[in-house]
Amino acid sequence: SWLQFYLTAASFLMFGMTTWAARLPFVLFGVGSVVLTWVLARHLFHDRQVRVIAIFLLITAVPFVLHMRQCRYYAPMVFFTLWSLLAYWQWLHGKPRAALWWLIGMLMLLHTNWMASIPLLVACTGHWLWSGERAHVPRATFIRWAGLFAALSLPWLIYARVWEHGVR
Repeated sequence: SWLQFYLTAASFLMFGMTTWAARLPFVLFGVGSVVLTWVLARHLFHDRQVRVIAIFLLITAVPFVLHMRQCRYYAPMVFFTLWSLLAYWQWLHGKPRAALWWLIGMLMLLHTNWMASIPLLVACTGHWLWSGERAHVPRATFIRWAGLFAALSLPWLIYARVWEHGVR
C-alpha cells in the first residue's frame, strides 16, 4: 500500500534524506502504539497493574521494537489496528463520534495494509453479532458504518487489483 511511501517522502521533505528521517515517522507510530495500548488496556481492564504489565511486555518484545523502526507498513499497521479497536470499543459504549473514528482508523489501516483491515472488519462484525443486546449499537447503525467502510474500500481494492497479488 501507498501510505508507507508517503510517510517516508514527507519525512525526507522535512528533514532531508537520511536514515534518521526515514525512520522517524515509523518510530512515532511505534510510540503512538504504546500509548494506544495503555489507553485500550485502561478501557478494557480498569486495573493499573494490567496496564503496566501490558506496556512492559510490549516495549520489551524485541520483534516489536525492531519492527517499529523499519520503514515499512508494520508500525502504522499496529497503530491503526489499535486505533480501530479502541474506537470500536468506545462505539459499543456509546461514545459520541466513535463510529467516525472507527471508520477513519479502518480506512487508514486499509491504506497501510489491506490484508489487515478485512480480518479486523470481520472480527468487529463477529464481536458485534456475538454481543447482541449488550452492544449499544443498533443493527441499522452498525450495518450503515460497516457498509460505508466497504463502499469506500471497494474502489481502492478494485483499482489495486488485490486479487492478482495472491501467493503462488
